Amino acid sequence: MRTLGLLACLLAAWTSANAHAQLTAALEAEVVADDAAFFGGFGISVAMNDAGTRAVGGVPGLVTGATSVGDTVGGVVFLARGTGDWEVVDVAFGDTSRAGFAERVAMDAAGERVAVGAPSDGDGVVFVYRRDGDRWRIEDTLEPRLSTRSMRFGADLDLDGTGDRVVVGSPSYDLGAIDGAGAAYVFTRSGTRWTEETRLDLGTAAQRGDGLGGSVTIDADGRRLLIGARADRVTPTAARTGTARVYVRAGSTWTEEALLQGVGLADGDLYGDSLALSDDGDRACVLAPRDVFGSVTVFGRSGTTWTRQTTLRASSGSSYDRIFIDGGGERLAIRFINDEVQLRARSSATTWTVEQTIRPARTVSSLGTGLAFDATGSRMLLGDGGAASARSSRDRKSVV
Repeated sequence: MRTLGLLACLLAAWTSANAHAQLTAALEAEVVADDAAFFGGFGISVAMNDAGTRAVGGVPGLVTGATSVGDTVGGVVFLARGTGDWEVVDVAFGDTSRAGFAERVAMDAAGERVAVGAPSDGDGVVFVYRRDGDRWRIEDTLEPRLSTRSMRFGADLDLDGTGDRVVVGSPSYDLGAIDGAGAAYVFTRSGTRWTEETRLDLGTAAQRGDGLGGSVTIDADGRRLLIGARADRVTPTAARTGTARVYVRAGSTWTEEALLQGVGLADGDLYGDSLALSDDGDRACVLAPRDVFGSVTVFGRSGTTWTRQTTLRASSGSSYDRIFIDGGGERLAIRFINDEVQLRARSSATTWTVEQTIRPARTVSSLGTGLAFDATGSRMLLGDGGAASARSSRDRKSVV
């Protein structure tokens, strides 16, 4: 077994068969760095397959060379769970000429493909890896057909369940003369070749600095996308509260299905900064981290109609930072800027009950910078991009 940095908290097996039962969690496994100085940011972005047997963690600060002051190339750590513990089965390295490697990672449902974003590499680039036994090999390199300077292609990304489509955000894309309007791209796979299917932008509604594509996610069958624009105005004279939009696919054509708006937002609330979408595309969650102490607006879909169901608000103290949802849309994880992670379960369309708050065990921590659920929400991979160790839990007992 190869050991690397403080990556993850994997939470396993509910104590009750009731999907809405109270959650507690216990440590299942911890992946620990031989030398944290070589593995900066390990776990800042993580992903896991539906079965909870394979996982991946981005290490954008990975250093090569004889000392920790060698070349920072970035890397990706691939994990597998056997009958016993979690093990590191492979590591992929970036290149000294390709900056920002592995700031974002995503994995398909079967754990056969992984997408890795490098948004700081020139205009940005995305690498797709395919599993070959326990080894992972580059399948293709994705770049937009038309690019603009420093467009941060790959700032966020997501793979659908089949591994046939990937959505890639590019929040600094310049739409003509409109700087930083942003865009999102969809690529499709045929065999081992990936091609650009479409670019989604705000067209005539775009304004400077909208930042569309800063957050993106796709449902399991690759039919619906949720895309955030955290500095967008609903109208040209409105405040820059941010927006989130749902796009739906018919064949290879994508059209906007709904504009998901929050309530009571003010300029700079960054609504759409972080997003979450259930596997069936029926439930969407949108974060506004600067709405007082932060808010999460939850929407439900019936057919092509989206309805605002509830808004969750941080009451005081630390603010919301990022959100994640399990495949069934039944459990929500909210990261706070003080590195705590709050787990909530849906008990009704309008009620999400707090189950547990996970707090970092170390003084220096960025717990929850990366987080991923398996399909059922019974196992959770919790990255700690600011420390040098990893956590994993089982039987839902406290990890504190």
